[in-house]
Amino acid sequence: MKKYLHISMDTVEKVCDCFCDDNEMVNFVSNIDDLARELSYVVETGRRTQDDALRGGLAIKEICVLALFFREHIELIHEVIKAMHLEEVTEEQFKKLKDM
Repeated sequence: MKKYLHISMDTVEKVCDCFCDDNEMVNFVSNIDDLARELSYVVETGRRTQDDALRGGLAIKEICVLALFFREHIELIHEVIKAMHLEEVTEEQFKKLKDM
């Protein structure tokens, strides 16, 4: 049976409280979007090349880009992780929550 994770409104509020203001939240989400685009580009470039050395270099670039993002946002990421309380629910419970 499938398992799902439920995020309560209390958890959503706690995560929102991790941000100083709306600008910080918008900036963080924008940086996540930029990170996702950069990683996607590097992955696609790696898939299209036959050069193992280039693929290895691209993998290192992925790691560096990810590390830079984490380094820049590590304190906020720690706060968000601490605020997260996820409840595991079954597929049946998930369907009931969805119908509410």
